[in-house]
Amino acid sequence: MASEGQVPALVLLEVVAQTAGLVCSLRVGLDGEEPPLGYLVGVRTGTFFTDSVEIGAELTCRAEISFVMEGYAVLNGEVLANEAVLFYAEVQLVGSGP
Repeated sequence: MASEGQVPALVLLEVVAQTAGLVCSLRVGLDGEEPPLGYLVGVRTGTFFTDSVEIGAELTCRAEISFVMEGYAVLNGEVLANEAVLFYAEVQLVGSGP
């Protein structure tokens, strides 16, 4: 999958999904409860602004909850490198909200 020090930009979807799960878990954890597992069930939108990512690149990922109800959440997430957006997505998770 990795070649010449690069990986396909598709790995950025996993970065957003992991960050979204963490954001939802932290939201539940604030109430002192054990955070449930969250599962990515959909990608409403996804836009890649690059074809590949350099191995070892310092990435920043942001995710913000836009909707949550009874264990279902929608989050907007983006991955950046050097302040340039590499990927943006709106993802859906289940089992991740209060």
